[in-house]
Amino acid sequence: MIKRWFCSINQEKAAIVIMLIALLLPLYEMMILFPAMEADEENKRQELSSLEARLAEVKQFQDAHSQPELYIKELSDKEQRLLLQVPEKINTSKFLAELQKLAVIKGVTLGVVRPAREERSGGFSNALISVTLRGGYFQLMDFIKAVEHGSMSVYIDSLSILSQGDKLECGIGLRIFSQG
Repeated sequence: MIKRWFCSINQEKAAIVIMLIALLLPLYEMMILFPAMEADEENKRQELSSLEARLAEVKQFQDAHSQPELYIKELSDKEQRLLLQVPEKINTSKFLAELQKLAVIKGVTLGVVRPAREERSGGFSNALISVTLRGGYFQLMDFIKAVEHGSMSVYIDSLSILSQGDKLECGIGLRIFSQG
């Protein structure tokens, strides 16, 4: 059957078939292959751009820390300093005594104090302590700065200030940490 079909094809028919294939092949490339290749090329361009940006970040980091040994030592020193600030166990009563002492020194009145229970996360414990203070603006700001830069690791979780005549009332949520 196939043999008969090939035998029945004359040179004119073969030339027409070859011409049709020659015309349809570029059309096939334009309509099907080219758009797929363009999309692939665009994806590769985006990937290259992303890699170039990442390379620039790495280069900037390397320029900032050209001596890895010194950088590792610096990080280790920072970690040691932070661990010295974070006690092994939360001692709420000691912290509250320090707050009271600091309040007297800074000229603010320590009001309501509400400690919360400890929470554990990632090898550390923390407790939220809500404190109410009264005093002048500058005295309150000095107190807050002293708490932030004190001997214990404290994070100011919340802060609200209300005007009460010539004094301000300040509510602070202090989060204290321990290594436990």
